[in-house]
Order: sequence, then structure tokens, then C-alpha cells
Amino acid sequence: MLAQRPRAQEQKILQRFLSLTPLAEEYYRQLEQRRVHARHHVRNIVALSEIHGAEAVARALTDTHELQAYSCEYIANLLEQRRRFQPEKGALHLTRAQDLLELDLPEADLEIYESPLRRKPMTRKDELNQYLQELQLTWPRQHYEALSEQALKEHWTPTDYLAHLLEGECHRRRENRIQRRIQTARFPVLKTLETFNWSWPRRSTASTSKTCFDWLFWKSTPT
Repeated sequence: MLAQRPRAQEQKILQRFLSLTPLAEEYYRQLEQRRVHARHHVRNIVALSEIHGAEAVARALTDTHELQAYSCEYIANLLEQRRRFQPEKGALHLTRAQDLLELDLPEADLEIYESPLRRKPMTRKDELNQYLQELQLTWPRQHYEALSEQALKEHWTPTDYLAHLLEGECHRRRENRIQRRIQTARFPVLKTLETFNWSWPRRSTASTSKTCFDWLFWKSTPT
């Protein structure tokens, strides 16, 4: 009978659409005011309810009605976005409070799940090490304890103690810069003043004097 009477089939689809949510009647009224083929959008929305479920379509109708977006395309896009971003249930997905109570953890892993209120608070020394590490002050972080003991023995002022810490850090960075420049230069052999042979080359006094005289004569000769 429905095949022989297309009008009856459209009425049945409309009834299914109106049964989705109490807002469906108002949504259909807005469709008739804004769209040329309102029945076309109704058929597509009913088809979406068969794919995504009546509850999901009813929720989408409510949301699009609040946004004043009256179209089956809006409904389809909203349903697709919610389906795409819905997280899948994993191995650790728990849905009941009883599951949480029955969860058995090994004794070795209980420290990982220890409450933050029961954790050992950070001492002043831990905070100082953290600050020095964030500031990348390597030398003070390694030597501030030994220098503090030396400062107590030698009665340093706080300014002297701070100056020794910064002096060590500056010396460390200066040495690192020198080493980086030497590596960048790629010297085949590293020579320093300590390894320089001051006794070479050896020349007589007369030869040295003659060389100096020739150089002065060459400089005074006009070109």
C-alpha cells in the first residue's frame, strides 16, 4: 500500500521524524520556513537515525536547534564529528565503581599511585638543586656545598661566597668557549706557550745584525 501511495510513505517518514524528540515539530516548522524541500531534509535525517541511532540524532537535533542550523547537512556533520572524536574503550577503561574497588595492583607498583599528600616534601636543598639546574649553573650546583663549608671555616661574607660561586661558573664557561673554538678551528697540532721551544732557531749575532741591517735598508729604499 505504501508503494502505491507515495503520500502515505512520506507521512510515515514524517511521523518517525517527529517521534525522535519533542523539538522535532519546531525543527520541522523551521525547515519549512528556511528550506525549499523540507521533506528531503526530513528523509535524510530519518536515514541518519538508522545509521547513528535515534538518541544521537535527537541530541544533534537539539544542538542544531539551539544554533539555528536547520539542515540535514548540519546534522550529518555534527554526527560525524562526534563519532570521529569519541575515544575508544581501551584496556584500562573502567565504567563501574565496583571495578575500581576490585582493581588489584602489585605491591611494587603501589608507590607510583601514592597520593601526593603522602609524598615526601621537597627540602631546601632539593629546591636549590632544581633552581641551579634550570638556570644551567653547573659549577655552583657541583661545588656549593664544599664552598659553604669553606666559607664557614674562613668566615666569608655572603658576598664573598657568591663571588666564588660565580667565579667558578665563569671560568668553566670560558674554558668551554675556548675548547669549542679550538674544535671549530680544527688545528692539526695544538701548540701552547708552555710547549714552545724558545731556543729555536739559533743564529749568530753577526748574522742577526746583518739581517736587521738589510731589512732597514730595504725599508728606507724608495720604490
